[in-house]
Amino acid sequence: MQTQAMEHLRNLHNKVIGALYCEFISSVEQSVSKPQHGALVQRCTTFSAFSKLLETIQPLTDVYNDILAASQGFCDTYGLAKEFWVQSDAVETFSVDADANQDYTVASSAAFLDAVCHDHPHFPELDPAWAMVEALVNFGKKHAERLDAMADRLRRAEQRYLAAFQQEQQQQQEQAQ
Repeated sequence: MQTQAMEHLRNLHNKVIGALYCEFISSVEQSVSKPQHGALVQRCTTFSAFSKLLETIQPLTDVYNDILAASQGFCDTYGLAKEFWVQSDAVETFSVDADANQDYTVASSAAFLDAVCHDHPHFPELDPAWAMVEALVNFGKKHAERLDAMADRLRRAEQRYLAAFQQEQQQQQEQAQ
């Protein structure tokens, strides 16, 4: 069961994290009260970078409070824990360790991990990442069809690129002989 949970987490992370981040950062950028705060947020390219930005800003300053308040609407929309992004590195670690050969739909991974979230005493290894797992699950459930379609388009493009690359390699080998 733990192995399967990690496979679903890897799958969900790979298919959801980019879109989750883009929508989150866009929401925060649009919600801050001052354009210069939005410019700070815009420079972040990952949840980890966003987390580091907030660490470097003095807590309880106007900038910090504005950015944190701007994130609350997104958290409320998806039912997410406040400051869920601080756990992004932990989820990243779990995703790397999982079997990359398994491919599930976003909906099936979100459903599986949703059940795991409600049974977390049996998954202590995920303790440092529950809020981020929940973010992936909630966002994934809401946008499953769109995210699966994007993943499928990406997979097909990678296959076309790989086939063209292999054909080019074969032609070069034939010409060298």
